[in-house]
Amino acid sequence: MRAWRVLTAVALFVALLALVSGARAEEQIDPAAIAKAKELLDVTKSLQAMSTLMAPYDEAVEKLIEGVNPGRGAEVRDFMQNHYLPEVRKRLPEVADIVATEYARYFTVEEMDKMITFYRTDVGQKVVALQPKITQEMFKVGEAWGEKVARDVYQKMMPWLKKQGLKSPNI
Repeated sequence: MRAWRVLTAVALFVALLALVSGARAEEQIDPAAIAKAKELLDVTKSLQAMSTLMAPYDEAVEKLIEGVNPGRGAEVRDFMQNHYLPEVRKRLPEVADIVATEYARYFTVEEMDKMITFYRTDVGQKVVALQPKITQEMFKVGEAWGEKVARDVYQKMMPWLKKQGLKSPNI
């Protein structure tokens, strides 16, 4: 069940990126601004953070593949480590291009210069170092909160579902 939720989140994230990049493809963004945004992504170690944050999604993919190949865990892990994950990691620069374009759309070169200056300070580097951990913690807390709220609201709405003759899934 958890793997399915994670894959759903991945699919929604990818769809959102596709919508954002596709809907704005006609806009011309200053190449200098995109280059500056890539410098910002570099100083903030954003690609490394994205790679770290992908671990739960990678685990979910592995579990799904294992689920349809029972008893072949070693082969699935070999596939993931030697084929799937290297290919996914190789494509991370595609996300960097998309994210850099979005930064360039919302921030001027001068504003990004100021951010880069900040991220090169001791405090900025502390933010960079802690951001993946903070994001993972926020994801866990948000996921737990979301599950609790969904369950509570669902329980509250069950009488309405029954009144409408709708079947209730197990939550």
